[in-house]
Amino acid sequence: MGLAFSSQLPDVFRPFLASDQWVHVKCYFARRLDLRANEISQRLGDSYHVIRLCIAKRVDLSAEQVDRCVRDSAANVWHFIARNPLLTEGQRNRLLADPDELVCHAARKGSREESGTNRELRPLHHSF
Repeated sequence: MGLAFSSQLPDVFRPFLASDQWVHVKCYFARRLDLRANEISQRLGDSYHVIRLCIAKRVDLSAEQVDRCVRDSAANVWHFIARNPLLTEGQRNRLLADPDELVCHAARKGSREESGTNRELRPLHHSF
């Protein structure tokens, strides 16, 4: 698990963390600031919605990746992408029309950037 937090993660370990059997390790890996575009895309295809919602929070997604989150099968992912500043007006309107009240509420609040609650992406500091 310490490698998932490591600021100097060797390239050779990245694939192992991305496919670790423990969801919490995969989750911490998905939250890394230095994820590469292909790693982000791979995380969006993960079977665990928790991994996908970690990605939905990111502000460095491509338009295609944002759309994948908006069209995800899990309402929890919709809830997190609803606050993303990269949403188009059409995508936000789609989420506003969602039958899940929590998704609608998040979409009504607007992006974290607009509401003043956007936190800078910063490295995690943990000691093990």
